Amino acid sequence: MRVEGFKSQGWLIDNLYQAPTLADKDARPYAGSDISIEDVRIGTFQPTQRYVIDAGVRKQEGLRELVLPYGEDTLCMGTGGIDMIDEENGEGGVMLPPIIEEYNHEGLLLVDGMHRTTLARRMGIKIIRAVVIRGVDSDFAVTKRRMPNEWNEVTTFPTLGDLKIARKQGFVHRNKGSAPGDGSTVYRDFSFFTGRGKDERK
Repeated sequence: MRVEGFKSQGWLIDNLYQAPTLADKDARPYAGSDISIEDVRIGTFQPTQRYVIDAGVRKQEGLRELVLPYGEDTLCMGTGGIDMIDEENGEGGVMLPPIIEEYNHEGLLLVDGMHRTTLARRMGIKIIRAVVIRGVDSDFAVTKRRMPNEWNEVTTFPTLGDLKIARKQGFVHRNKGSAPGDGSTVYRDFSFFTGRGKDERK
């Protein structure tokens, strides 16, 4: 990987207001939201997925080491995004800070940045810098999909292949939710402006 440059926080916030969902490119879950970038204590927010890929955590560790000499930290980003290129295949995109949404009943929920947050937890880091979004359109509330409520509900798989095998054997990667169905209409599409591929695991 090669660092190409950095995006501003203003660029990030402007694009988040325009971000659609995977199911509907015209949807704007954050259009009326309050978006800020804050230092957040890891113990104050909960995950919204029930698995983490160990290979993905190690990859994030490597990316952090790559970026640190530039004066940026992927666990405490001072910019709005890190523009990177994979020198092997020429593909790239922008890494955003972790993204957290706040809800009246459930509190703070991590919707993007699971592997980096897991890395921080393993390193004993207590605070990360994240995008915090309040006032999400209720039609697209992330609480509509099944999810864990505690970190101890998260299963670690060595590789993505191991997760796929487990799912064939009945592993349900989101096991709670306040709405019927799987909540597939609420997945945010950050690839809309980051250039990074959509998550095929969802």
